[in-house]
Amino acid sequence: MDDRQILQDQISYYRARAAEYDEWFLRQGRYDRGPEHRAAWFTEIAKVEAAATAAIPDEGDVLELACGTGLWTQLLARHASSVVAVDASPEAIVLNAERVCAQTVRYVAADIF
Repeated sequence: MDDRQILQDQISYYRARAAEYDEWFLRQGRYDRGPEHRAAWFTEIAKVEAAATAAIPDEGDVLELACGTGLWTQLLARHASSVVAVDASPEAIVLNAERVCAQTVRYVAADIF
């Protein structure tokens, strides 16, 4: 299998799973492995969020690649002047725009490879 086919398969995978990605990230439904696992996961996420918040420019412009369903775009939109959010999955972009609802975010459906 060549590299281009691998990338196309990856894009197809994420497009098909866009609707369930948040459930996985938030450890809900079939992805819930109990309170201890959830607590450990969200402790790690809080560290990543703190580091990301510290790195986001106030009143600057941000390019977010592989923006997905907006779990991180919402954080970027609260701090940056503008965000260009790019993803190969139009399905994920729709979910992102519904979550973020910010005029300062512009969406681009594109394969970054």
